[in-house]
Amino acid sequence: MKILLILCMTFYSYSLIAVEEKEPLKVMQMDEKTDELKAKESVFSEDNWKNIHLQANLDTLSYKSLDKELEVDWSLEFGNVDQENIEYLLKYSHTYDRQVDLFSKIAVRETSVNISQEFDVNKIFGHIGYTSDLSLVKTKENDVYVQKYNAELAPLGIKWDIFENDTLTELSLSYLPTYNYLEHYDPDVDALGNAIVNKVTERALLHVFKFNIGVSYGNFSFSEEARWKEIKTFDKANAANRDFLFSNKLSFSYALNDYMSISYNNSILVDKRRKEVQGLPSTDHQHNFSFGLNWN
Repeated sequence: MKILLILCMTFYSYSLIAVEEKEPLKVMQMDEKTDELKAKESVFSEDNWKNIHLQANLDTLSYKSLDKELEVDWSLEFGNVDQENIEYLLKYSHTYDRQVDLFSKIAVRETSVNISQEFDVNKIFGHIGYTSDLSLVKTKENDVYVQKYNAELAPLGIKWDIFENDTLTELSLSYLPTYNYLEHYDPDVDALGNAIVNKVTERALLHVFKFNIGVSYGNFSFSEEARWKEIKTFDKANAANRDFLFSNKLSFSYALNDYMSISYNNSILVDKRRKEVQGLPSTDHQHNFSFGLNWN
């Protein structure tokens, strides 16, 4: 009887110890689930939309009296790109260039409009997030559209946030499968020798790889964006990889105060299609200084 009583007490003691050991584990699991829910809720919290800003940039303003050349480049930006979880940027750029031939006195005007939108949700699963990119470019020479529509649609992309801290604000790599629609007009001559223009449409799938880096220190900031686009045309007669496009943009900015900034921008573009469509060199290198006004 004593032996049976001792066994029962021993079993009861082990049961109490097991319960005490399991309770902290349950609490830890509940805490982990709570942290995960808080992290997911923070992605869509109102704090991500508080740092909305509007920026107006004057990139180029020049006039030459010899050939009456006038060049004006300006842009508007709207978004909240400094947020940790959700980043949104809408940009509108406008370029106007006019010059008069010294001998024929014929004025040549070129107008270009570029509208782009970027939307990122960072770190949904670890360092992996969502990204999307939409853009539309229209270029016109006098009354002829060199590019009536050059649209790129990338609604579903993957972004890898490699590393960031207070100084290195961004270091990321993205992949965006992109649908490209291009409509342009080529000059030609009909059977009677009259000048005409032919409408040409092209559709292609782009494999876009994007690398971004951002650095901020005091009033100084630096950013770089490099893009590599591999182009696959939908034309059955030319189904292989036709060509590629590479672009790299550098920007050095200095904030004069909370509302004004100055920037130096350096960009290079290698685009074989521009040589085919417009007859221009495939490589273009640009430098410009810009003055920006900011509203938060």
